[in-house]
Amino acid sequence: MSTPDIISVGYLIAAILFILGLKGLGRPRTAPRGNLMGASGMLLAVLVTMLDQAIISYLALAVALVIGSVVGALLAVKVKMTSMPELVALFNGFGGGASVLVAVASFIEAVELGRSDNQLAIAAAATALIGAVTFTGSVIAFFKLQESLKWSGFTGLPVVRAVILVVSVALVVMVAVQPDTRAWLWALVAVGLILGVISTVAIGGADMPVVIAFLNAFSGKEDSALDEYTITQALLLLNGPFTNSVLGANARNPLIERLLNPRVVADVVTGLRIEGGRAGRNLVLADVEQAALEATARELGDFMTVVTDVSDPESVAQLADRVFDAYGNCHVLCNNAGVSVANLDVWETTPNDWKWVHGVNVQGVAHGIQSFV
Repeated sequence: MSTPDIISVGYLIAAILFILGLKGLGRPRTAPRGNLMGASGMLLAVLVTMLDQAIISYLALAVALVIGSVVGALLAVKVKMTSMPELVALFNGFGGGASVLVAVASFIEAVELGRSDNQLAIAAAATALIGAVTFTGSVIAFFKLQESLKWSGFTGLPVVRAVILVVSVALVVMVAVQPDTRAWLWALVAVGLILGVISTVAIGGADMPVVIAFLNAFSGKEDSALDEYTITQALLLLNGPFTNSVLGANARNPLIERLLNPRVVADVVTGLRIEGGRAGRNLVLADVEQAALEATARELGDFMTVVTDVSDPESVAQLADRVFDAYGNCHVLCNNAGVSVANLDVWETTPNDWKWVHGVNVQGVAHGIQSFV
């Protein structure tokens, strides 16, 4: 097998690992495995890329690898889990900035070599524009999540945004018409940076995770716009499925789902001490007794029933999987299941009785929260 074939196969395996990793990130139970598969795919992609004869300096790659490893290790140790949305916003912004640099460098190189055409010019311009919007938009999202940016725009901001959007489209056309004039491309990048700011600054911090998800999706599309000219055909064939997987992972985000389809949520109730369901909601009933479940469901309406032992973490995890598969999100979790030994005198109880009470009343609540959160 020749070196180009090895490179193509390596990229193929790496892309498959990326897609499987993204699928695993859709659920808490499989997220660690998905994260490991994604990281393994990236490592394989880097190693395969180093086999490419187009690599100019291995020293530069080694230095970048060391710097990235140090920064990543420090962030993993220092950043708290509650600050992860801010970190994701920064990572997303860095990706957008990198896309701008790659697009500009690739387009300038193509123009100097006489390989430029309208298709390449439009792809490079679109990539530069979306990358610039992603960069500044993600930076604004970071400061909004940090609650250090209170400014939310000014009067007439929608009009200014519309004008800048029209200017950006005009600049894309000018880049295609006059590719030799680099000023048009740099002006487009500047306009994109401004557009990212004014498009994000008016949004509140509570909605920033949604903004980050959309910016991440746009970032995936911007990468695909220039792939035909910057990566091998093997990666070009896989970029569509990969980007769709990214969009699918974002779509499984509860915030995205509630934004796009607020009705696709579920209320989960464990135990059967309920007076009735909510009209217009998807109610899921969970109990250890199948007959009692079916009777309650007939009384309340046509709701989903799942036989569940809340004292068993595996059983509760299966309940969560059923809910997420059916509705994609859980809006309300009512850990209602409970048992008692009040019908027994104290001297009649056994250690197994108290183990049963503790397992349902205490551990059951913890299992439910852990599986659904």
